[in-house]
Amino acid sequence: MESNFFDEKAPIMKVEDQDRSTQLQLELLEHTGESPANIEGKVEGETITYKEVYSNIDLKYTVGSDRIKEDIIYTEKPEEGFPSRFSYKMNLEGLKVKEEAGTIYLYDSKTNERLYYFEALYV
Repeated sequence: MESNFFDEKAPIMKVEDQDRSTQLQLELLEHTGESPANIEGKVEGETITYKEVYSNIDLKYTVGSDRIKEDIIYTEKPEEGFPSRFSYKMNLEGLKVKEEAGTIYLYDSKTNERLYYFEALYV
């Protein structure tokens, strides 16, 4: 029996490498309760951009050989203030996650080799 980890909408990002993969899905904004828009991203090379994923907020992800970089782009100052954090559901296959000093690392679950990391957010 399989359980669906994600809601009905597709993950915002999925990265596959051999027998390993990670999927991310955005959650509600903590300070406003706004749900992420169910929009399709625009792919250019190793980058995918989601316009207006939240009100006045675009998200851009760039995949490198060992990292996933997230850019949060505000198209105008939010009336409710800036969120203190963005939350995600993460589904990992063949990977395990560890956080160190604000950076999220993905390790091979069999060899414990560090493979990827999400760069820490700088505001």
